[in-house]
Amino acid sequence: MRALALVVSALALSTPATVDAQTPRAPESIADPLVVKGANRARTLDYVRAVTELSPSGQVSKRPNQLCPLVAGARPEINRYVLARLREVANEVGVQFATRSCQPDLLVLFSREPEEMLRKARARGKIRYDDISIPRVDRFRANAYPVRWLSRTMEVPIQGQADGGFTDTAFVTFQAPGSRIVQPVASVLYHSMVVVDARKADGVPVAALADYVSFVALANIKVGAVQSSYDSILELFAAPGSSKRLSNADKAYLRAVYKVRSNIGASDQLAPLATAMVDELQR
Repeated sequence: MRALALVVSALALSTPATVDAQTPRAPESIADPLVVKGANRARTLDYVRAVTELSPSGQVSKRPNQLCPLVAGARPEINRYVLARLREVANEVGVQFATRSCQPDLLVLFSREPEEMLRKARARGKIRYDDISIPRVDRFRANAYPVRWLSRTMEVPIQGQADGGFTDTAFVTFQAPGSRIVQPVASVLYHSMVVVDARKADGVPVAALADYVSFVALANIKVGAVQSSYDSILELFAAPGSSKRLSNADKAYLRAVYKVRSNIGASDQLAPLATAMVDELQR
């Protein structure tokens, strides 16, 4: 049974967000002042530990190689921009949008009244929290951040065809140095819901918000994670004057998540991820 049995065809999101007054345009890439010599393993491991939410089995989770997203609730031009940026970032790590009709496995929902929106959607059976622990649901509902998310991971067998059409090729393409212990399963980031409180996000550039949403949607990120080891989009709401785009470190982290072997033994997950991230930073 899917954890977030999200039926979205009739989901009512009646109040549009007013995140930005103008139609957003794709901004030019902004390079952060990252000194590659500073990409040492200890510093990078601190970043990895600060942001990575391990699955219940202790593994790093990633999306399957196809994603079916839905962005709704904001003005159409904002919905389109966020979706386009999500596609761009996903493509960079090897995740493609589904090309056929599909049931969304990622919802990005804007609302100026998120609590009311979630209450009504749940009452109408549009959102269910089946198979998600009550403490996790309670934390999600009590979360007061401008952007919050609730994700479900699922272990799938590495060998042969797995539930949802995943095969081993999506998970075992890269073997990080020093990682020899493997498991017969990998952790898939299977369903996610990202809720943007449009009132609290007022004044935030749409480009920055789209990068933040893309980052937390494509990896299993700790809710409320902040980051001091490197410049990071995760500081968007926590530190005035922080990065307004995905930083080099953020991009390296996402690429590493999708390169590191997913069925490494649970106790060996973070170190190979940090090693892969260092390699990405030094490319």
